[in-house]
Amino acid sequence: MNIDQTLVKAKEESTSTNILLKKYNVYINNLDSSDVNSSSTAMSRFKELFKEEDKILCDSAFVIFNNLYEKLDRNLNELHEKDTTNYESLVLLTQNGKKPIISKKLLDYKQKLKDNGFEISEEEGITFIQKDRDFISKHFYPYVSHTMKDYLSKLNQENKEGFASDAELIIAPNIFVERMIWYENFINNNSNFLFISNCKEKRKYLLTFSLIGMDNTPVFDNETNKLSEYYKDLYEYLISKHQNSQTTKIIKPYYMAFKNSQPKLAKELIMEYKSKKLIFDYNE
Repeated sequence: MNIDQTLVKAKEESTSTNILLKKYNVYINNLDSSDVNSSSTAMSRFKELFKEEDKILCDSAFVIFNNLYEKLDRNLNELHEKDTTNYESLVLLTQNGKKPIISKKLLDYKQKLKDNGFEISEEEGITFIQKDRDFISKHFYPYVSHTMKDYLSKLNQENKEGFASDAELIIAPNIFVERMIWYENFINNNSNFLFISNCKEKRKYLLTFSLIGMDNTPVFDNETNKLSEYYKDLYEYLISKHQNSQTTKIIKPYYMAFKNSQPKLAKELIMEYKSKKLIFDYNE
């Protein structure tokens, strides 16, 4: 949800609360979205303005903060890519069999990131900056609604569990399933949620990879000409635990097509789901 949508949604509230949101929005827009310190600055201003306000208003204010948080994430990573500093010692447990020696400069940088809701991470030997959502839980959970807190807690959990790395799924099949079901239920129960479009996008993303697989976690094992063990476990867990879910209604026919040795039908189902916009078509 963008800022304009957030402000429109708040129109039912009093003029004074609308002014408060606009005041915070102006303040945020004047911050440098390439300076990591802007995150803690925006957080402090949030507390000053909204500490005595109701949780619904705080939800709208958090959306404004989150827009900055997302911009910072993108901009900090762009700067990080251009940075020639070696950050490996911040992510390596050992280096040449020993605990890496970390300079004070790097330790200070790591702390600055943490103080503003970010951290250094690594994938395939390349370091990058990612959100540290414990920052959000510490500073915003006391102010937002239960629904917003549930959503933000889920994002934090996902951030820690991960999803994929090097084109390979890194979460267990049952965790994958429960994540899809969580979004299905959350969307059904919170149709007017401020981040509902994000939730729908995430569910579509998860559903897509539950059907098409990844390069290093394929749905079909070409060596055995059968479903891969990962996806067999995923589908069977889904059907046994969530038989009446919308997710099962989409995935079960696909699973049965493979089970009944009907690969043509399986392909047709994928094409149908893409045409109905149930899953992403990454070939478009």
